[in-house]
Amino acid sequence: MLEGVKSALLGAKGVSSQGSGVVEGKEGYKEWSEEERGVGLRALGRVYAGWGFSQAFYRERLHESYLGFKDLEDFMVNFWEAWACSKGRWNGCDNVKSPKYRELTRGQIRRIC
Repeated sequence: MLEGVKSALLGAKGVSSQGSGVVEGKEGYKEWSEEERGVGLRALGRVYAGWGFSQAFYRERLHESYLGFKDLEDFMVNFWEAWACSKGRWNGCDNVKSPKYRELTRGQIRRIC
């Protein structure tokens, strides 16, 4: 599921995902520019828009009547894109390094993930 989101983010860098946890470009890894970060995170917000609310929510235009956005594009930009751009990291945590999970065995961790 997250591989699709990862691909949306990596599209901003002009590279494709090489599998879970792996990113390789033509020139190897490079830091994200602010422009790439913005493009990728806005794409991430639009991907999440399809998961965050039901079809009925959009069909009944609740983003307008209930949340007060003027139209769908206003909702996408000022709700979903704003939400995504507020995130610093989306897939960079390592739960194994967390004290809460340090005592778990590899098998237990696989069942969690």
